[in-house]
Amino acid sequence: MNTPITQLFIAWQDTVGRGIYPVARLRVIERAGVSAFEFRYIRGALRASAQGFVPFDSFPELQKSYVSQELFPFFKNRVMQPNRPDFAGYVDELGLAGVEAGPLMLLARSGGTRATDRVEIYAAPSGDADSCVWHFLLRAVRHLPPSAEERIGRLTAGERLYVMRDVQNEFNPHALLLRSDDKVNLGYIPDLLVDGLSSLDFDEAGPVVTVARVNPPPSPVQHRVLCELRAVWPAGKHPFSGEQYRPIVE
Repeated sequence: MNTPITQLFIAWQDTVGRGIYPVARLRVIERAGVSAFEFRYIRGALRASAQGFVPFDSFPELQKSYVSQELFPFFKNRVMQPNRPDFAGYVDELGLAGVEAGPLMLLARSGGTRATDRVEIYAAPSGDADSCVWHFLLRAVRHLPPSAEERIGRLTAGERLYVMRDVQNEFNPHALLLRSDDKVNLGYIPDLLVDGLSSLDFDEAGPVVTVARVNPPPSPVQHRVLCELRAVWPAGKHPFSGEQYRPIVE
C-alpha cells in the first residue's frame, strides 16, 4: 500500500564539492477547506548559500511563503504527463502500476531530476519511527564495472541487498554502497538520504534493503533498480526532523 505524499523536500547539489543540501519544502496544506500547495525555504538553504546556492527563479525570496491552488510550474514541469505515450511504462518502472499516483508521488519516486539544473526532490519515509519505509532508485550504476550490470540483470524482487559504508569514496566519505549477497557492488543509496540514515547501525538487525523492481534495458540506467528500505529509528529520533529542515520563517 502506498501512503499519499503530502510533503516533499528539495535538495540542491554543489557541483564543486558535490555536496547535497536540503534547501526547501513543498507541502499540501488546507486553507478555508481547500487544498493548496505551499513552498518554503528551509534552514538548510542558509548553509547551502555558503556553497553558491541562490534562490530558484520561481521562488526568489528566501523569507517568503509561496502558496498556490495549482502545483507550481517548477514541480509540474518535472512530472511526466499522463498523455505521453510512454507514461504507463514510466509509472511501471517506478513501481506504481495500478496505484493512483499523483504528481507528488511521482516526484518522490523519480526524484524530479532534469539535465538543466542541480535539483532533486524526495519525500520523508512513510510510516512512523517504529517502521519507516523508503523507496528509491539505485544510483551510480553507470559508474560501476560491467559485472554490476550483469548481476543486476539477475536480481529478483524481494532479494536482499546489503549496505556498506564506502568511506574511501572520493566524493562523499559517508556514501552507502549496496552489494548483493555474492559481494557484487551494485550501486548506491541516494546521497540525499544518507544523512537521515547516518545514525543507524548497518548490521543484521539494522535497516533492510530489498529489491522492489528490476527494469531491464531499454529502461534508462538511472531507473534500473527500484529499492525498498525499511528501518527503525532510535527512540526520540526521526529522519528529516533536524534544524536544517525547519522553515527559515516559521
